[in-house]
Order: sequence, then structure tokens, then C-alpha cells
Amino acid sequence: MAQRQETDHGSRDNTGAMLSMAVLMMAMCVGMVLAISVASAIGGGPIAWTLAVLVIVGLAAAHLKFMNHGGH
Repeated sequence: MAQRQETDHGSRDNTGAMLSMAVLMMAMCVGMVLAISVASAIGGGPIAWTLAVLVIVGLAAAHLKFMNHGGH
């Protein structure tokens, strides 16, 4: 019986981790879309697009740093 409780607890931890990952992925996608939208709204000059690319690279780097991808 104790082992079953551990298994149930582990599945709740996995569900929480998956939910957290989904929220972070959505935040990253929204951040990338906003960076592109702002660059387009400003007029799409080289400075705006450079800043947009820097924001996207920063979000991708944060993703790689904070996301575990199942231990890989």
C-alpha cells in the first residue's frame, strides 16, 4: 500500500512539472511573438529587428538553462 502512495505522489509531481513546463513554453512563445510584433510596429528597422533577435535568443537561452527536458 505504501508503494502505491509513492507512485501516486510521483505522478502528481510529474503532472505539476508538465504543467509548469507548459506554462513556461507558452510564456516563451508569447515573448517571441511580442518581440516580433513590436519590431514590426516600430517600423522594422535594423535596430528593431536586432533587438527582437536578441530577445528571442535570450528567451531561447533561458529555456535551455531552466528547462530539464526529462534529464537530457
